[in-house]
Amino acid sequence: MISKRVCIGELFMLSGYRNLTISRKLLLSNLAFALPMVVLIFFMNISFSCDIDIGRTELAGTRYLRSLTLLLGHVSEYRFVDAIKKEDTAEKVQDVFASLDTLHKNHPVLLNEGSLSLQSLEAFWNDGQLDSTQQEKLLNNVQDFIVQIGQNSKLILDPALDSRILAEILVSLLPSHCNALNRLIHRMNLNGLNVSSNQKGASTPHVFDNMQNNVTLFQSGAEKIITEGKRVLVEDANYYGVSSSLHENFGPALGKYQQAVNGFFSLVNKGKSHPVSAEAMLVAGQRLGSECRQLFLIGLDELDILIAKRITSYQKWRLFGFACSALALLLASFYIFILSKSITSPVRTIIAYTRKIGDGDYRAPLVGDFQAELKTLANDLKGMVKKIVDLAAFPLENPTPVFASDMFGGILYINPAAEKVMKSLGIELKEFLPPNHREIVSACLAGCRDCSETESAVHDLTFSWNYYPLVGQNIVHIYAHDITLQKQLAAQLQHDAFHDGLTGLPNRALFIDRLQQVVRRSGALKTDFAVFFLDLDRFKLVNESLGHESGDQLLKTAAKRIYSLVEEGATLARLGGDEFVLLMEDVNIHQAIAAAKRILKGMKEHYFINDNEISVTSSIGIVVGRSSEFLTAEDVLRDADTAMYRAKANGGDGYMVFEDTMYQKALARLEMEVALKRGLERDEFVVFYQPIVDLLTDRIAGFEALVRWQSPEKGLVPPGDFIPLAEETNLIVPLGRKILSMACHQARRWQKDIAGNEELMISVNMAVPQLANVNLMEEIDAVLLESDLPAHSLKIEITESGIMEDVEKSLVVLSEIKQRYIALGIDDFGTGYSSLSYLHQFPFDTLKVDRSFVVEMEKDEKNKQIIETIVTLAHTLHKQVIVEGIETKEQLDQIKQLGCEFGQGDYFAKPLPAEEAGNFLKNS
Repeated sequence: MISKRVCIGELFMLSGYRNLTISRKLLLSNLAFALPMVVLIFFMNISFSCDIDIGRTELAGTRYLRSLTLLLGHVSEYRFVDAIKKEDTAEKVQDVFASLDTLHKNHPVLLNEGSLSLQSLEAFWNDGQLDSTQQEKLLNNVQDFIVQIGQNSKLILDPALDSRILAEILVSLLPSHCNALNRLIHRMNLNGLNVSSNQKGASTPHVFDNMQNNVTLFQSGAEKIITEGKRVLVEDANYYGVSSSLHENFGPALGKYQQAVNGFFSLVNKGKSHPVSAEAMLVAGQRLGSECRQLFLIGLDELDILIAKRITSYQKWRLFGFACSALALLLASFYIFILSKSITSPVRTIIAYTRKIGDGDYRAPLVGDFQAELKTLANDLKGMVKKIVDLAAFPLENPTPVFASDMFGGILYINPAAEKVMKSLGIELKEFLPPNHREIVSACLAGCRDCSETESAVHDLTFSWNYYPLVGQNIVHIYAHDITLQKQLAAQLQHDAFHDGLTGLPNRALFIDRLQQVVRRSGALKTDFAVFFLDLDRFKLVNESLGHESGDQLLKTAAKRIYSLVEEGATLARLGGDEFVLLMEDVNIHQAIAAAKRILKGMKEHYFINDNEISVTSSIGIVVGRSSEFLTAEDVLRDADTAMYRAKANGGDGYMVFEDTMYQKALARLEMEVALKRGLERDEFVVFYQPIVDLLTDRIAGFEALVRWQSPEKGLVPPGDFIPLAEETNLIVPLGRKILSMACHQARRWQKDIAGNEELMISVNMAVPQLANVNLMEEIDAVLLESDLPAHSLKIEITESGIMEDVEKSLVVLSEIKQRYIALGIDDFGTGYSSLSYLHQFPFDTLKVDRSFVVEMEKDEKNKQIIETIVTLAHTLHKQVIVEGIETKEQLDQIKQLGCEFGQGDYFAKPLPAEEAGNFLKNS
């Protein structure tokens, strides 16, 4: 219930604030701003006043302490003076008590009224003759009074260090120190040194042995007073300015006190081992007591000065803070006043302007000094008025036909654009409006909603009608838009979305749709259908040699020829590039094969493109089946594509009917490709190294770097299982770059770490796609730079068949490699189809005889003769020979007899991991 009342009160206050004028709101804002400042000034004044009152309380406390210090000194003297002086001392004590009574009347809060009071202390003194114990008790009571006054007057509690250190000396240290001095002298009397007898020439016995603790405590107290006193002098400049009297009065008094302490303890220490006169001891003790009380009094004077300086500083800051706050409040009030005026004046002008507009004076001027948001508001008002004027001319100037209808469908207004359209079409208003015009008007006004879904055709034009009801006026505004062009464009887009722009044939989307319908229909009717996936062989060559324009012309001609070769009712589509697909219904496998042969035969006929005679063959993949065999049309198209690739792999110009094993092989190939990419990302490829032996010296001349795939799923995969796929997918380029880097770094480590192998060679195989890489030279340079391997220590081996694919380009690349002093070698020489006319042009250093010749060398003398021929040819061309595949001692002996320079094979060592290859090199 209480919460509900609070919410109601808040809503009432908020509504009341909203009803105020802007001027009153600004006034309230000014008050809300000024009130915290006033409160701040009030509390700041209270804070400074409190600090000043504390200082005044401290000054009252020092007056108390001054009287108590005199009382402490007189009582101390009373113990050690003769009878004549005792009366004089007693009078001084009475004067001190009178002074304390006066102070207590003026400042009663500084002294707690308990078991100990000034009256009890004075009564204790007036009790009569005091023995030593009573005097000592009286001195202790005076000391307690001093500590109590120091606490109640905030002297030792004030955080201001300039006065607190000195106050602690005066309240806590000096009174107890004076009492300790009295007790020490008293105990000397008790132990045999009667300093009050004033005996001349008397000597001290060994009386200090049993007072060692008292002497030590007294001495430590004196040292602490001296230390803290010096700290007072050091800390003086850190607070309210340097106090000159502190250094002129308190500093010398502290020095005299220190001299008296040193003199007294010099006699005390001497008396422990040598006789000391009673008179000297008395004089030293009295001097020390006098300097102690003098230091006490001077310290109180300096304490008054420090406190007074602090009070003066607080008073100045209070005045300064009050003045600054008052000035800030005055400036803020002045600023808010100016701001209020700058806001309210333009607002009044805008209000007057809007009233004129409301009265119909649309040409009324709006003049004034508007800033920021008000300026934007003024511009918006001007724009609004302009829009009102412009809206009146909108229907008249609108190029779109505009009508206004009453609630019964009667036309109240026709703009010039509508009249122009009806005149150009030669029609009346009734013919132009939609046939259900009246029903639309009634529905709009009844449902209070727009209607924008009506279209009507007039002659060759199509119009879209938009009805907008003005319910309060029972009027409907009608707009007619000529959408003839949009309808034509939509129809064209619909056609283009499902047809090929070059050939006009259906595209992939339309073909998939029709194929899916056939798949469902064939399943219901139990009929077969056939899908043909056709690809032109070597179409890329036509584009590269004759240009893309001729290629496009060839595609259009080929599309027409295929269409002429198929039966009526078949669906021919172009998927893209040089790929076409054909769908035939209700055919069996034999009919499909016959159709494929007919198409292949017809496609072989020459084409005449731009005065060029072109001969192009085709590869066709065929899928024949029913819907029960396939899930979707995409599955059918995929299998036809797979069969087409098998036909192309067989040399082209043929067909291939899809079998399930084709899909499994294609899927396995895709999985292998994905695994290859993942293996590259995860660094699963390692390099094995097979030694290459110098057959003349039987020493290792180098190693051949052979890649292995360390697959987590398949284990160690040999290169024959993945290198062909890597070359086909162009993954051989990043893989080859990685192998080259790993091999060069490893070879350089062996050169540095294993003595005698500074010229060790490393051979790295390079595939044809790597030679076609435009960045090959940059990558080789980067690897040599990173590995620090000399260029002449690297050999790049390329297969014989690889260099013959493009002789001219191979010559350019090999020449660039040779310019870097990198060795070159032909791998698997004798198995390819190199031409001897080209062989002498290649800058190769070595020929590597394929292992197939070595394996059959002992069985067939022809293989030995082939090796001998290769050696002779190589030496004729000034090239060295490497024979790989040496597995037995007999093979090695025959190879040496043929004059081969280098050998490689399992007889020496199988391909080894890097660590084992390094050990093999060390032990060889």
